[in-house]
Parts: sequence; structure tokens; C-alpha cells
Amino acid sequence: MIINEDKLSIVKAINDLYVLNRWKYLVLNKNGKYDTIQFFKNNPELNKNNTSPLIDWKIYHHINGLHTIGVFAGKKDGIEISKFITFDVDVKDKELAKWVVYKIVHVLQDIGIDDEFIHISSSGNKGYHVDLFFDIPIEVSLLKQFYEYVLKQENLLKEEINFGEVEFRPTLTQGVKIPLGLNFRNENKNTSNKCYFADYPNGLRHIIDPLYITKIKKIDTILFRLILDRIFDIETEETSIKNIVDYKYVKTNYTPLEIYKVNIDKDSTIKAIEELLTNGLIRNNTRHDSLLKIAKYYRYLGLSENDNQDFLIQWMQQQNKDFYTTKWEDVLLDIQEIIKYVYKNNCSLIGGVAKVEITYNEMKEILKAKSKNEKLTLYSMLIHSKRYGTKNGIFYMSYSLMTKATKLTRKTLIKIVTQLNEDKFINIIQRNKPIINNGKFMGSETNKYKITLNISNENNDKIFIVDKDDNCIDSFNQCLLDWYNKKEIKQLLGKRHYTEVISYSNSINT
Repeated sequence: MIINEDKLSIVKAINDLYVLNRWKYLVLNKNGKYDTIQFFKNNPELNKNNTSPLIDWKIYHHINGLHTIGVFAGKKDGIEISKFITFDVDVKDKELAKWVVYKIVHVLQDIGIDDEFIHISSSGNKGYHVDLFFDIPIEVSLLKQFYEYVLKQENLLKEEINFGEVEFRPTLTQGVKIPLGLNFRNENKNTSNKCYFADYPNGLRHIIDPLYITKIKKIDTILFRLILDRIFDIETEETSIKNIVDYKYVKTNYTPLEIYKVNIDKDSTIKAIEELLTNGLIRNNTRHDSLLKIAKYYRYLGLSENDNQDFLIQWMQQQNKDFYTTKWEDVLLDIQEIIKYVYKNNCSLIGGVAKVEITYNEMKEILKAKSKNEKLTLYSMLIHSKRYGTKNGIFYMSYSLMTKATKLTRKTLIKIVTQLNEDKFINIIQRNKPIINNGKFMGSETNKYKITLNISNENNDKIFIVDKDDNCIDSFNQCLLDWYNKKEIKQLLGKRHYTEVISYSNSINT
């Protein structure tokens, strides 16, 4: 067998991401039978013939399709630990399986886990694995709590669904097969039994590139523990917020929301799209991205799914073939997939404004909100509406974006948004809810809002500029410090909130 450089990289990645316990593992043979291999390093006489630890050669055989490997959790100082968590979606109906995956990913996104840390793979049949990987192994007991929390958010516990189940893996006694092997138990010749990774934005289409696994990023375990803090200690949010602030300063670099970085890019503005529509393709390797931008633009303008698709086809028919080499039938297929993706995920392309102005009177109204978290949430929504709102002031904002902007949990934000609506600071145009048709997940409706602050025209000459890279929490504090003295801030805010603003002030002045 020739072991090339690519296989070495893949084996190294599998070891790094999945393998913690080399003394106990699963082997699925070509006859479809699982064997649990236990190697007793301290008692060799207990080992069966030819028993060995999970060495690299066995992983080579795994990626070469000779057998399939599964792994278990490990143990350190008597505590069960794991490098990763798997939500094992065991659902026989393919569309329902996808629907469950989307629901799980939706919860992970909404509690603040970035897409780059969420990885999905096919089980080699109709099921899927949804994985998170950690830079430091974490207690299985905590992961099990997290797993149960995620399922409860979407009513996916075993007793709540009758079409399958989502199992927790791995533990010391329950292993899970790793990707890039074959599922020899799949006898259906019409489906692939290869356990490929899956592309979430593209309908869980197989990622054929075997080196995808070498690019997987692990989530910072400290940050993940802070997320667990927020989930399980909602009533003691003061402590959690303090921990997150401490963590932020340890990391020193604030990363703006991905949507801000993408939509503020000059090539993604409405002006650039309109130029693209007029001038057409003018360079190679831009066909797919151009079609995606145009599809988003016309969805933003209100075109129906069918009309948008017809326009893309007509536009492509007019393009210079010197700038693309794709076969026409593949172009049509790509357009169908783009339209499906844009409308299924409610994608909207709005020219994001790099700098936003917050007026004194707007801030005055925001400070009328009851709690610190309500004020912060309303402030973040106002900024988002000014960057991405339509001409009539309506804007989309998912709970995942609110979580990243405010560092609050989805559960807390749902309560806050409801309260802001009742207090007439905002108007909820449409709430996020899944669309189910004959038991199939057909996408989800997006949160739509409109800011309804009672703004007067008096004393509106004070302007605070929010730059695209500003941290929402810090810019809120800085806005207060720019316009009010300490005595006024103390009168405007609660004791805890006042203390946090002053602490922020001290931290930037030392």
C-alpha cells in the first residue's frame, strides 16, 4: 500500500480530532458486524490474538475502506472526558434527518457557536453526525448536559419524536464511527455508504475533498465553558457576564460579527451588484459568486423564487463565454441550487453601512428601557437596523446575531425581545419559526423587526459614531461616557450597570 502525503495528513487530523482512547475502539468489518477491541496494556495476558491498540495503520485501513473505525471517550484522574461531542442523528427518512440536523445547528448558532466550529458528516446511510471539537478535552458529564439542553430547545428528545432519535456520543461504553470510512451495514445500492462530511449551506451535499478534515477548527474550551455558564446559570447572569468580559480582555482582539464583515465589503454593496448587472462577467472564476449576489439582490427587492431563477437564466444567456467554462446544463443546475439556498435560508443582500450615527435623542429613548440587558439589546438592534434595514425601516436579525452582539443567551433574548415589543420600543413583524410541509423541513421564516422609538427633533445635534469594528457592548458604554458625567450615569442606570460602565471607563484609561 502506498502511503502518500495526503493520507498522512488525514490520519494526523483523525488522531488530533477524534482519538483519545487508543486502548478501546470499534471495528466495523465488511460483514457489517461491529467488534469492540479492548487492549489491556497492563495485563497482556488478557489480550486476544492479534489484539493491538488503535495505531495509525488501522486508521489507514479505515480511510482505504478495508474496515471502519469507531472511537470511545477517554478517562483522566477518574473523570470521563472527550475531545468532541457528536449529536448522532439516527432517522431513517432522509428529509426528516436533514430537518433534525438543521434544528440542531440552529440551536448551536443561536447560543453563540460560530459556523466554522460546527461540522456535519453522513453516517453512510440516511443519518448524520453533528460534531463540535474542543482544543482541550472536556468532561463527558458536561457534554451530556449540553446535549440534552440542545435537544430540549427544539423538542428533539427521544420521548418527543416518533420517527427516530438523536443519540449522544461518545462515552466510555458507547462509541461512534468516525468519518471518511464505509458503513458496511448500508445495503442500499442507491445511496452512498461513504461517511463524507456534509456542506451545511448547500443542503448537506457531500464534501468529496478528503482533505476537508485537515482544515477543521476546534472551539476554544474556555469559551465553550462560558457558553455553558450562560446556558445553565441564567439566574446568575451577572457572574457569567463578568467572566465573558474577563475572557474578552484576555483574548484582547474583538472579532466583529461575520455578517458585518461580509456585507460591508465594497463588492457586496448594492451599487456593485447593479454594476454587475449592467456590465456582466468581466473576468474568469466569478460566475458562481456573481449569480449568488444577484439572487440575493433580487430576493431583497421582492422577486419571487421562480421569477428570480428565470432572470438569472436570462442574464447568464447574455454573458461572454470567454469568462466561464462550465457546461450549460451545469450552469442551470447551479442556478437552481443557488435559488434554493437563497430562499431556503432567507438570504438578503443589503449594502451594509460601515459607520452608523446614533443620536442623543435615540440614546435617551433607549435608556428608558427597564433593564441593562434590554437597553443593550435595543441598542444593538438599532445599530443593525441602520446598517441593514430596508427603506421602510424593516430589518432581519436572528437570535444568533443578537447573541454575538450582546453576549446574552438565546433564552434571555427571547424574553427581552418580547418585552421590548410589549413596551413599544420595537415592532415584531415576523418571528422565526420552522416551515414544515408533509413532515419535511422546508426552511424557516426569518425574524423581522422595526424600531419604533419615540424620537423628538429637539436637541438632536449630538451624534455618536459607531464604526463597523466596534464592540457593541463597548460602544454602548462609550456612548454613555461621551454624553453624560458619572453622576448622571448613576441616576440613569441601575447600580450594577453603573458599576460595569465605570469599570469599563477605568480599563480604557489605565
